[in-house]
Amino acid sequence: MKVKAETLLFLSIKKIILGVAVLIIAIGATAIKYNRNAVNQEIRRYLYELSVQAKGKVDTRIISNFTILDTISKDVKEKQLTVEEIDNYVKYLGYAYPFNWIGYSDSKGNIKISKRKKYRR
Repeated sequence: MKVKAETLLFLSIKKIILGVAVLIIAIGATAIKYNRNAVNQEIRRYLYELSVQAKGKVDTRIISNFTILDTISKDVKEKQLTVEEIDNYVKYLGYAYPFNWIGYSDSKGNIKISKRKKYRR
């Protein structure tokens, strides 16, 4: 009987240890899932704030660039320059303002970019 009682006790302890191990694994998995969700929420919040800031900067630059382009076009229109003077003035403005990467079209329909290449329309 003693052997059987010890065997039953050993099996009971084994079941308890196995149950505790399963419980620890379940708690760990739950904690990992909870932390993963918290990290994902924080990343979403950070990306949203980043997109709002980027949108604000882009909107500000777009408005600024359109204001500059509007001022330039009004200035060219008011000066009543010859075709060659307009080409030189627009070329100067392209380098004076941050638009030299865009390029421009001269009065003959040639498209000029900052690397001095010409493209015919």
